[in-house]
Amino acid sequence: MSTRPKSVRAIKWVGVVLSLFLFAVWIVSTRIVGLCALQSGWFFGFAGGQVGFGKENPSNRFLPPGVGFERHALGFNWESRFRVRDTGEIEVYTPAPFVLAPVAIVTLVAWRVDAIARRRARVGHCSKCGYDLSATPEGAKCPECGAGRPAATLG
Repeated sequence: MSTRPKSVRAIKWVGVVLSLFLFAVWIVSTRIVGLCALQSGWFFGFAGGQVGFGKENPSNRFLPPGVGFERHALGFNWESRFRVRDTGEIEVYTPAPFVLAPVAIVTLVAWRVDAIARRRARVGHCSKCGYDLSATPEGAKCPECGAGRPAATLG
C-alpha cells in the first residue's frame, strides 16, 4: 500500500500531460491558428506562439460558436496583450512558454517530492521527516514526528 498522497501522483501526471500539450500548442501555433468560441461569448485560442482567451460582447459577436483552425505562417510572437474595451470585451494573449514554464516547474517539483518519499520509504526512513526508523519496532510511530510507519513497499 502506498502512503504517498494521491494529489502528488495526480499533479505529476496531469502536469506531464498539460506540459506536453502546451509545448505542442506552442510549436503548432506558429503554423496554425486555432480558436474555440463558446455560445456564452467566451473564446480560447492560440496563434503565433501565444495562447489566449477572452469574452466578446453578446450584442457585437464576431466569432460564431464552434471550433476553427486556419493555416498561417506567423512565427513566434513574444508580446503579451491585455485589452479591455468599453463594450465589455476582454482579450488576453501571452506567449505559451509563459504558461508552460510554471506548469513544468510545478510538475518537476511534484516528481522530485514523490521520488524523495519513495526513496525514504524504501530505505527505512520516515516518509514525512526522513528519520531513520531501522531501530524502531515494526508498526510503531516515528519518534521524531509521530507519523505512522508505512507498510513495506516494493519500488
